[in-house]
Amino acid sequence: MLKLLANPCQTLLALSVPLLCCLLLPGQARSDEILLHNGDRITGQILKKENGVVAVETSYGGTISIQWDQVAHISTDQPLEVYLKDKSLVKTTEIDAGQEERGDAIQASEILYINPPPYLTGAGVLWSGRLNAGFWAKDGNTQQKRFNFDGQVKARTEKERYTLAASHILVEDEGEKTEESTTGLAKVDHFFSKKWYGTAQVTGEKDRFKDIDLRLIAGLGVGYQFWESKNLNLAVESGFDYITTDYIEAPDEEYPAWRWALDFDKFLVKERLQAFHHHQLNVGLEDTEDLLFSSQTGLRMVVMANVNATAQINYDWDNQPAEDTQRGDTTYIFSVGYSW
Repeated sequence: MLKLLANPCQTLLALSVPLLCCLLLPGQARSDEILLHNGDRITGQILKKENGVVAVETSYGGTISIQWDQVAHISTDQPLEVYLKDKSLVKTTEIDAGQEERGDAIQASEILYINPPPYLTGAGVLWSGRLNAGFWAKDGNTQQKRFNFDGQVKARTEKERYTLAASHILVEDEGEKTEESTTGLAKVDHFFSKKWYGTAQVTGEKDRFKDIDLRLIAGLGVGYQFWESKNLNLAVESGFDYITTDYIEAPDEEYPAWRWALDFDKFLVKERLQAFHHHQLNVGLEDTEDLLFSSQTGLRMVVMANVNATAQINYDWDNQPAEDTQRGDTTYIFSVGYSW
């Protein structure tokens, strides 16, 4: 001790060398191990498990996806946060798919999610949405302008899903409007289980070229969510609506109706090219000739980061339109937007 104190420089050097070695040497990377039923072993970092698939980040193949029913055992050096069927949230370093209990391992069959998003556990809100706009103009021998806008915002909690959406289309030819329509939607879904939910919604529409000053459709229904994820969504709904239409010139009308709806989107190319389709059908309960149908179908391509380009076709059918207006309308839309 006296010798160390007598040579403070040597002492400082002796203590600094191992400290510097610890700082300069790379830290040990996290290594989780997955044993499959066929005997294969996969090492890497487990990112999440949802919809029957576990995602693993590997040093040799990037992010890979493994079917959950192929997993025999998982061991990790850092605890994983898992969400169980009984709605409890626990941490574990070992998961087993065997029939018998194995130490402190959690049974794979009891796990719904690994590293679940906060909204699924009731601890937060998942926000998502998009804003799209398109503009086209021609000047010279003819003067034409076209503008279209659409946007949607969703808020998802463990039990609720809130949706607000709107769109507007304006077309001018030689300075005169030849098309102008505006639509809006407010919708609330309450999930009774993972798949089943109740829904309440109100939609509004204005289109003077269809003689519609304001059409409101309000109703209640039930829905079934087949899939709900970033890569794939599919839901169907059925219920009853009450439809009121205030026409500009034609006599106003109102009637109850049955409603059927479908909402679908899927990435055809991972995080790059998405196909989508939505439609809604209303059939009058007093007169089945009172039939309304609307659909939006298209492709959305991610250009960079959150910027995307969209090409879609909107089709609307009013089986009993106002006098001097057509039953069917087809609109082609091209737009650039931002999504999150």
